[in-house]
Amino acid sequence: MALLAGLEFAQKFPFSDTGKRTIKELNVSLDGAGEDAKKSAVARIRAASARKQYFVEHLEGHKEMLEAEVLSFPIAKIYLSFISQQKLFTLFAKSNAESVFALLEKEKGDALKIRFAQELNIKFGMPDDGVFSVSVTDFLNASNGVPALKLVNQRVEKGLVFLDSQRFARLLSEQVFSSVLQSLPVKLDGIPGKLKSEAFALGAEFREKQNIEFKQMIGKVRPDFFPPCMEKMYSDLLAGKNLPHLARFDLTTFLNAVGMPEEEMVKAFSKAPNFDEGITRYQIKKIIKGGRQGKGYSPASCDKVRSHALCIAQCNVRHPTQYYRNKFREEKTMPKQGV
Repeated sequence: MALLAGLEFAQKFPFSDTGKRTIKELNVSLDGAGEDAKKSAVARIRAASARKQYFVEHLEGHKEMLEAEVLSFPIAKIYLSFISQQKLFTLFAKSNAESVFALLEKEKGDALKIRFAQELNIKFGMPDDGVFSVSVTDFLNASNGVPALKLVNQRVEKGLVFLDSQRFARLLSEQVFSSVLQSLPVKLDGIPGKLKSEAFALGAEFREKQNIEFKQMIGKVRPDFFPPCMEKMYSDLLAGKNLPHLARFDLTTFLNAVGMPEEEMVKAFSKAPNFDEGITRYQIKKIIKGGRQGKGYSPASCDKVRSHALCIAQCNVRHPTQYYRNKFREEKTMPKQGV
């Protein structure tokens, strides 16, 4: 039986040693997971996808509600593992890290930071002046390159990094980010079918949200922002070269994902030496209206493009649409030149 004090700490930090132990002590089978726990798990993921923190306040003394919140963390990880999107893994880890930082900053004094650091097995020292110290190695392992935690901006003496209370809290939150991210995906053997179907529904919701945000962001299609692989295929097509079948399929799914209208795609393919308008329209429509629920086939990932022998550059992205999206963000953040 989990004690109330342990539940309250586990609700704040379900990834801590106390949190993991409390989850085991609750001894709830996945088949027996309550609706409140599952709703909270969904809320955690939705908050993460919206780049927000997640924490339900004022649950002190409410045992059943605390239990549901604690159990929602591993259930959320199961949902995420079925959805299997690295971007969502990262957002979830970031959401948890930011929630931890907010909780630690809100607490008066350093007692909670000290206990949480111990739970994370971080070795630290706290001199009389209230400044924490950690080894350079431990600092670099946990800091994740966050601007506020760049080593060059810290006080370093004799192999130790000295941090004020706020920066120590930030270091702990970054350790949470790494820990949660590394714990995903979880093993899915023996997971009840109901959780699987719920996860797939949530995944569809997330993908739809991504599509809407993407189309709102890009507006007019920008071929100059295409990744090298798609830019070459598109240029070859417009130059009248005959693309192989896989190249045509990958290019069409990409053009559809970035918002090119069907008529513009037909116009582009009309340059092909073996162009037949009826066949081309049929094939394009089959690609952009086919797939799951008639919403079109998903554009090929970089791994898939490589397997088709169509990759021509190292772009440091996982997906051609990610490259395209990054180009819009770069343009948006670039300073405008004076006329």
